Amino acid sequence: MGALNDACLKAGGRIEGVILQKFVDDNLHHSHLHEMIVVDTMRERKRLLAKDINGFIALPGGPGTWEELWEIAVERQIGSHQVPLIIINYQGYYDGIRQQLLRAEKDLMLYGPASDLMTFVDDSTSAIDGNGPNLWFQPISIKERSKWLFCRDTQGYRNMVR
Repeated sequence: MGALNDACLKAGGRIEGVILQKFVDDNLHHSHLHEMIVVDTMRERKRLLAKDINGFIALPGGPGTWEELWEIAVERQIGSHQVPLIIINYQGYYDGIRQQLLRAEKDLMLYGPASDLMTFVDDSTSAIDGNGPNLWFQPISIKERSKWLFCRDTQGYRNMVR
């Protein structure tokens, strides 16, 4: 994140951050942000990061990033929000997660198509490129599993009464 913040600042961008107090205490924060909100818990951090945003973009990262992207995917699946989740799959970094998601779709473990949960792109340009599919306003379909069972046919997902 430090390199990303440095590049953004160099290009004249504005950075607002939400960071854990522990990282400030350990001097792991970026000192040149325009605004930095310090919180005590990851739950509070994620809540503030998700407030009033247009979308999520996940760069290659470790367990913290994975946990955050899966939480966002779950929220999309249950209909808590429809904010796009774009995964930058640089050099195939997230191929494993993509495969797991497709397997879950094949085994009917999702409420709809895997593509409703997250969109994979190869690079950062594709994540924000207006020439490709309009990822930022793509509607998603949410189905209530408690009320319906699903079957998949050539038309996609259709409801079947339980």
